[in-house]
Amino acid sequence: VVARSAAAIAGEFASMAANGEIDALRVMGLDPVKYLVVPKLAALLIALPTLTAIAIMLAVIGGWLGMSVILGYNTGLFLEYMHESLAARDVGVGLAKSVLFASIIGIVAADEGLRVERRVSAIGAAAGAGAADPGNRRRA
Repeated sequence: VVARSAAAIAGEFASMAANGEIDALRVMGLDPVKYLVVPKLAALLIALPTLTAIAIMLAVIGGWLGMSVILGYNTGLFLEYMHESLAARDVGVGLAKSVLFASIIGIVAADEGLRVERRVSAIGAAAGAGAADPGNRRRA
């Protein structure tokens, strides 16, 4: 999710910057951050926690299948063990981390895409930098 989303966002914004579309938005009096970045960030803030919740549910279902079908234990025992070992706080922390990661992905990718110079060769570098190690970022 990180590499694909970050590269797509950074590449799209870099392409828009190279083609002068970001400057055109500014000339029309529109803030590119409000008009372009906020919707992408909102989408990430919805999609990533949703994917996290789905992954948690699938993990629980997989554990149940493994315990009941493969090992032959009954569902009641699985529910008892799950109740003892899985707290609502654990799920909450996982979902909170996904919100934090979604914010970081969106902000770093948008920053990489919007900071490129106005040349076509900068698009690939921005897309790669948006998905790569943030400590090793290069300015295109």
